[in-house]
Amino acid sequence: MHALDLLLTFRPPNVVARLGPRSRVPLLHPRELTAALRGGAPLACVPVLRPGALPGLLRAARLEDAVLGLALLHPLAERAAPDRFVASVRAAAEEGAHALPLFLQAGPLPVLGDAPALSAGLFRCVDAGFTLVSLDVRRLGEGAAAAVEAVAGPVVERELGLEVALPLGGTAPPVDALRRQLDALVARRVLPHFVRVDAGVVRGPGGVSVPWVERLREVVSDYGALLTGADEGAPGREGAEPWLRAGVGKLELSGPFTRVALADLPAEERTALAERATALGLSMAELLVVLGERLSPLTEAQGLRLEAGSFAEAEELLLALGLSGSARRVVDVLTARAR
Repeated sequence: MHALDLLLTFRPPNVVARLGPRSRVPLLHPRELTAALRGGAPLACVPVLRPGALPGLLRAARLEDAVLGLALLHPLAERAAPDRFVASVRAAAEEGAHALPLFLQAGPLPVLGDAPALSAGLFRCVDAGFTLVSLDVRRLGEGAAAAVEAVAGPVVERELGLEVALPLGGTAPPVDALRRQLDALVARRVLPHFVRVDAGVVRGPGGVSVPWVERLREVVSDYGALLTGADEGAPGREGAEPWLRAGVGKLELSGPFTRVALADLPAEERTALAERATALGLSMAELLVVLGERLSPLTEAQGLRLEAGSFAEAEELLLALGLSGSARRVVDVLTARAR
């Protein structure tokens, strides 16, 4: 059997149901990817801020023979957003004959209340074909674990990837707060695959503190999970370096891709967006996704620059994380298991 055929047998049922058994796009559970890489390079997850970035992101992964994650921030901003995103990824992957492992992340999704409505939204994400759902419960304090249990049913029932960003107050690094929150999740039997930590939680006088990240990684590891680093800071090698040294399992650097997405917008629109993001309490990346087609349309030349800039930033990130050749390693491990 061809290696791609064997690889496709690892697609979760929700992916097969959405794309159909004849689809050749290998969307996988991130657990399969991290297990195959055996604690080597961390997974890279890139926010897709405008659909025109997708061909460049996938081309960078093919050039470096790398696994890649693609994230839809605020996936419930519009009812049709999850389906539209997965359809865009499928179209770009099929156009580029992309046969390397991918995972799709929905979120981070802020959890503030109204659990039934949020669970219904998560069902839409699961049915659309996402393989990882990221929940942000940082604003809920000691009620965070209960909130995860209340809304995560669609993800847990389908045995898909779950990531949580937890409230972590107290003295830095917040080791005790992290253990307390993870113990609460254990009590409710909803342990995540990834625990997401924002750079602000581990930033010391000289930037992201490697020892602080290492301590949080060790705590998360005690519960069988991996640490995700989320950083809007410096691009490429400079931004990735402290997280890489600390041994995180997944890394998201949104800053470089935000700058690329904003580059060709008129100056007055960029200023208005910055003010609006501040007023709404969103990052610029989140606001770009929420606005979607309400942003100024790109000319053909601007679209090509968006694709080229996205390619360059993704390639730099994949190189910085040591992910060149990671797709081949994953394929070799998974196909050996399938035979």
